Amino acid sequence: MQALRRTANNKTAAAHLYQHRRIALKNKHLVLIASLMLCSNAYAANGFPEDEFAEDDMLFDEEEILISATGYSKPARLAPSVATVITAAEIKEMGATTVFEALESVPGIHVYPNKDLLAPKLSIRGIHTSDGAQTLFLRNGQPIKNAAVGNVPGPFRAPVSNIARIEVIRGPGSAVHGADALAGVINIVTKDAHEINGVDLGGRIGSFNSNNAWVQYGKKYADWDVAFSLEQMRTGGDPDRIVDIDTADPALSYAPDQLETEYEYYETSLYLRNENWDIDFWHWQQRNGGTGSGAAHALDPIGDEDYQYYQFDISYTFRDLLPDLELKPHFNYVYQDMQRNFVLLPPGSVGGAYPNGMIGNPGGKDRTYTVNITGTYAGFEQHTLRIDLGYSRQELDTNETKNFNNSFAPMPFVEVADTSLVYLPDTDRERRFLSLQDEWRIAREWIFTGGLRYDHYNDFGKTINPRLALIWSPPMPLTTKLLYGSAFRAPSLQELYITKNPALEGNSGLDPETIDTLELAFEYFPLLELNSRLSLFYYEMDDTIEVVSAKYQNTEGQRAYGFELETEWDATSKLKLRSSFAWQHAETKDGGSRVPKAPGREFHFAANWEFIPDWTIDTQVNWIGGRKRPAGETRDKLDNFTIVDLTLRKAAHDRSWEFALSAKNLFDKQSFEWGDSPANAFGAVLGDYELQGRSLYAEVGYYFR
Repeated sequence: MQALRRTANNKTAAAHLYQHRRIALKNKHLVLIASLMLCSNAYAANGFPEDEFAEDDMLFDEEEILISATGYSKPARLAPSVATVITAAEIKEMGATTVFEALESVPGIHVYPNKDLLAPKLSIRGIHTSDGAQTLFLRNGQPIKNAAVGNVPGPFRAPVSNIARIEVIRGPGSAVHGADALAGVINIVTKDAHEINGVDLGGRIGSFNSNNAWVQYGKKYADWDVAFSLEQMRTGGDPDRIVDIDTADPALSYAPDQLETEYEYYETSLYLRNENWDIDFWHWQQRNGGTGSGAAHALDPIGDEDYQYYQFDISYTFRDLLPDLELKPHFNYVYQDMQRNFVLLPPGSVGGAYPNGMIGNPGGKDRTYTVNITGTYAGFEQHTLRIDLGYSRQELDTNETKNFNNSFAPMPFVEVADTSLVYLPDTDRERRFLSLQDEWRIAREWIFTGGLRYDHYNDFGKTINPRLALIWSPPMPLTTKLLYGSAFRAPSLQELYITKNPALEGNSGLDPETIDTLELAFEYFPLLELNSRLSLFYYEMDDTIEVVSAKYQNTEGQRAYGFELETEWDATSKLKLRSSFAWQHAETKDGGSRVPKAPGREFHFAANWEFIPDWTIDTQVNWIGGRKRPAGETRDKLDNFTIVDLTLRKAAHDRSWEFALSAKNLFDKQSFEWGDSPANAFGAVLGDYELQGRSLYAEVGYYFR
C-alpha cells in the first residue's frame, strides 16, 4: 500500500529521458526511429526488460500510485480504470476541510445533500437515487458501510488532516470490490509513519462557531512503523439556511427557521506496520448531530443523532512460501452503534393527539465480520495473477422507542424492539465471494487486464461481474484505455425490510441494481509540465431502486453518455493551473426523460500561485449547471450556480509551521439544491435547500521533525 519512492538520481534520469522525447516529437520520423529503437532494445534480451515500464514510471511522481483500481499498487495512467488522485498537498492547497469538499474538484462528481438529514451524497455521471448508495467508500482499501442503508454512514464527515491521498475511480469496480462499486470507488488512504515523520499539530477556527484541531505522530520503532492520529471537528451550522414552510401544521411548525446542520465529530486512528504485519485501528463518532430538515421533513430543533464507528483490520503477508507468490490472509471487524432522537412532528400535532410531539427514536447496533485471503502470482511470463476468496457476515440488532403505531395512531411512548412495531427487524446477511484477475503484458506498449468476481448473498442470490481493460502506453506522450465493466449494488437491509416509520415500506422481493459501462480514455502529456485527460463513457443501468408510492421498488433504470476533460499545467515553478469540464446526458429507460437533479454540466478551475517566496494563494471555482426537475413538475429547472473559494497560505521557510486564511463561497452566492414540489402534502420541505453561505476560517499548523 505504499507509494513508490524514487531517488534524486531517478528524477534526473527522468528529466533527461523526457527531454529526449520532446526533441523527438518535433519530427515524426524521429518518433518512429525512437520507437523502433526502444522496441528493439526491449526484445534484444529474449523478452522484456526486468522492469519494462521503469523509465516511463520515472516521469510520474509517487502520488499517482493507486491501490483500489487493481487491488495492488499501480500508476494511475496504467490502471484499468478512469482514475483521479487528490494528493495531501492538493487538499491543503484548496483549503478543503472534509473529503467531500475535495471531491467536488473531480470531474463528473457532484456532492449534494440528501433529502432529510442533509448528509452529503455523491452524484457520479448522473448516477444517484433516493439513498445515493451507488458509490463505494473505502479507507485503506476497506469498505466504510452501514449495514442498514448499505452505504457510507450519513454522519461520516471525513476530515482531511490525516489523509495522504484520495483515489477516485469513476466507473464500475465490482470485479474487485464487490457490491456498491456501481458508479465509482472512493479510497481514502491515510498517512503512514514515514509521511508524518514526527509530530504534527494544527487547528482551525471559523464561521458558524466552527473549530477543528488535530495531532499526528509517526515514528519507526525497531522493525515497526507507528502512526497515530487524533482529530476533532465541530460546527454550529449556517443560521441563514432557512426553510420557509415545512409539512407540519402551520400553527405548530417551527418554520420559518434554519436547517439543523450542527454536529461534533471525533476521529482516532492507530496504524502499525512491519515487513509482514499491517494492523489498523480506527474509531470515529458524531455527537449532537443536527436533524437537517427533520426526519419527516418537519423542522426538528430538539432532536439529534449520535453515532459510533469502530474498525479493526489486521493482515499478514507471506512472501517466501513459493517463488513469485505472495499470500495475504486478512481479517476485518466493524462495530457501529447508532442512536437517533427525532421529534417527527411538533408538540400539539394531529389535533392535539401528540401533546409532546410525534416522537420516534430508531437505533441499532451493526457488526460486520470479513475474512479473506488474497494471492498474487507473477511466475508466468508477462502475467500477474490475482485471486481473492472470502466470507462476510453482517449482524444488525435494532431498537426503537416511539409513541405511534404503524397506522400513525398515538400510543404510549414505549420500547418496541423485537415487536412488529420496530422500524427494522433484527437481520443477518452472509456473503461469499471469489475474485480472479489476470494482468497480461502483451507487449511493451500493451497491457490487457481481465477480471471476474462471483458474489453470493444468502438473501437474494448470486451475481457475476466481469471487467476488461486494454491499455496502450507507447514511448510517446499518449496513453489510451478501452474499458468495459459491470457492477452491482445489493439491496440494503433497509430497502428490503423497513416498515412504515414514518412513511417508508421495504420490499423483500427487490433485485440488485446492475450496470454495464463502456469507456474510452486518453491521457496526453506533450510536456513534462502539461497533462490532459479525456474520458468518454456510455452506461446502461437496470433495476434501479427508488421510492415509489412510499415503497422501495425496482424501476427500469437509466442510460447515459458523456465525457470528462481535465488539464493540469505547471505554467511556471510558482504557478499551477488545473481545470476540468464534465458533460453527461442521462435519461430514464421507461420514457426517455432526463434523470432529474443530476448536473448535466460541471466546470472546475483551480490556480495555485506562490506570489512571493513561501506565500501562496489558491483559487477554486466550481460551476454547476444543467439540473432538471422530475418529470411532471411545473417549476423551472434549478438555477446554475458558481462557488468561488480562496485560500491564502504562509509557510515557514524550513516548513516547521504554516498559517492560512480561507474563504468558502467568497462572494456569498445564494445557491440551491433540489427539494420537493409544493404539490406534495406530506414528507416534503416545500422548496429547495439553500446551500451554505460565505464562511471564513483561520488555520495554523506546527511540524516537529
